[in-house]
Amino acid sequence: MQPTTTTQPVVSTTKVVGGGGVPQKKAAIVRQDGKRKQGGDGTSGWVWYAGRALYEYLMLQYNNDIDIDNNNVPLRGMSILEFGSGTGWLAIELALKGAMVTATDRMDAMPLLIQNIATNIERFVVGSRNSEEHDELFLEVHCLEWISNSDLIKEEIEGSDDVDDGGGESNHQLFQYNNNNLMMIPGKWDLIVGSDLIYISEHYKALLETLARHDCKHYILAYEERKPAEEIMFLKMSSDYSFQTNRSLAGINPETGNRVWIVRMEKS
Repeated sequence: MQPTTTTQPVVSTTKVVGGGGVPQKKAAIVRQDGKRKQGGDGTSGWVWYAGRALYEYLMLQYNNDIDIDNNNVPLRGMSILEFGSGTGWLAIELALKGAMVTATDRMDAMPLLIQNIATNIERFVVGSRNSEEHDELFLEVHCLEWISNSDLIKEEIEGSDDVDDGGGESNHQLFQYNNNNLMMIPGKWDLIVGSDLIYISEHYKALLETLARHDCKHYILAYEERKPAEEIMFLKMSSDYSFQTNRSLAGINPETGNRVWIVRMEKS
């Protein structure tokens, strides 16, 4: 099935939360780090425009108590898995709205992600224990590797002496490779989200297979348009993994002039 596209903006503006100025009450504050390089692979240390657009879209959907099936399901209590959490800003903001959030990223992004989440738990949970407004944040952090099934088989064949030879079971566990780095987070998810995940086309296959491994029906991604032909290829490839996709325009990044898109995906 071909992906559908709508051009009516669903988000006209986005708020810069956790940036300069005085933070609003119950707003995440995160440290940003790394090289701010458009389209590079060292970008997990920044809160990008697409992440803010995704947040605004989710608030628009769920603050009206209408989910993507037009059911009355509020954000509070939803089980949400985030891919490519980076600084953790979006995960923290969703947790502050009452969602049960699991933030994930690759191993080299873990130190900053863990630090930012720990800092906000200290602010909102530990710091409020002696006040009347006691907060609870349901937040977990996991290292999640995007890896295709073909790469996993290659990894086991090249790196293991205990691959099953047909006469018994291998000691390798499904969805785990390279010591304890997970390629799937167990559980049933109400929603999987992620922003700016598709800027490197070589990762598309591994990303789609990793998304499809998880027990979830609804996915909402956001991305800033940088390589339109490649990004459309991702949407077309999605159907090979039993995803139906719908793309809608979220707005324009005023700094770059690039369009920002929301992609809703469902398993068919």
